[in-house]
Amino acid sequence: MLALVLPTDLDQSVVADLHPRFLEALAEPAITIDGSSVQHADVAGVQLLCALVIAADRRGIPLVWSVVSPALVTAARLLGVEHVVRIAGVRQDGLEWFD
Repeated sequence: MLALVLPTDLDQSVVADLHPRFLEALAEPAITIDGSSVQHADVAGVQLLCALVIAADRRGIPLVWSVVSPALVTAARLLGVEHVVRIAGVRQDGLEWFD
């Protein structure tokens, strides 16, 4: 199982660097994503994340989240794609005091 750790800035500036890593991940039998470090995400970054989740689905590769940041949840919700990236119900890092 491959563990992908997302960068602090999941935005247009890192999409070109992340794309090859995401393609490599799709060659693995399973993928775990750690989104706890994300402090900023824009449309390009979230779009790439959506593409990874959809491609994993189509290939039958299990993909799970270990943890997500509030910033990533907010970006996905604002863009209306939290169901696409499947972060609903995933533990949000930094919000433990709400539990």
